[in-house]
Amino acid sequence: MRLDLIIAIFISAALHAAFAYGDKIIALFWHPAPQIQQVAEEEKVIQIKTMPEDLIEPPEPVDSNEEVSQEQISFVPPMQADVPSPQIDNSFQQALQPPPPPTHIGQTAIAIPTGPNGP
Repeated sequence: MRLDLIIAIFISAALHAAFAYGDKIIALFWHPAPQIQQVAEEEKVIQIKTMPEDLIEPPEPVDSNEEVSQEQISFVPPMQADVPSPQIDNSFQQALQPPPPPTHIGQTAIAIPTGPNGP
């Protein structure tokens, strides 16, 4: 066997072993630091108080039948005539070409030359 093939098999086996038994191998060489016990702090409880219902004022009813006076509106909404329109330049338009004339049934699409160099 070639030496590079033996090295590749060894590296492949080492990677597979690291994936399979990596946590156990690390535990052999690395010991976690002892855990320090933390003093539990008292949790502060926040109480939420709501406003008493007798102090809550009901919303004022709105009369929907009131007419909106025209005097309150002091501006005129824009119309389509007020909006500028783009100017189209004719240099970007391509002229249409007429379709080619119809071909007859007896006419072929490929013409074989019959000159001095032809068959």
